[in-house]
Amino acid sequence: MFGSTQDTTSLSQIMQNPAVSQMMQSLLSNPQYMNQILGLNSQQSNMLGSNSQLREMMQNPEFISQLTSPETMQLAEAEKAQFSRDYSDNLALVRAYEAWKEAERDVAGYEYCWKNFLFAQSMKAIDAL
Repeated sequence: MFGSTQDTTSLSQIMQNPAVSQMMQSLLSNPQYMNQILGLNSQQSNMLGSNSQLREMMQNPEFISQLTSPETMQLAEAEKAQFSRDYSDNLALVRAYEAWKEAERDVAGYEYCWKNFLFAQSMKAIDAL
């Protein structure tokens, strides 16, 4: 979720290259490759194993295409900026959590996560600490 602005700006510039974008789309639309990527992280693998709807989304080529588009990445970066400002990544995460907690009180936690490119499961895991 969080990374330096320079990293995300560079990534956005790289993704605007048509050759790179086409290569990424080709790789990400391959179900075997996606299963391999999704299985690398045990926490992510467990999350996908327990949520068939999430697994289907992560294997949907249209969803992956939208998720990896330069426009979506720029939108995600703009949303991230509201938390980070000039703060460290740790403080940005605390700010994101606090805002999620407020939305959760209003029974809007999932919508908040979706709008701000956050994972609800991650916010719940932090809340359980």
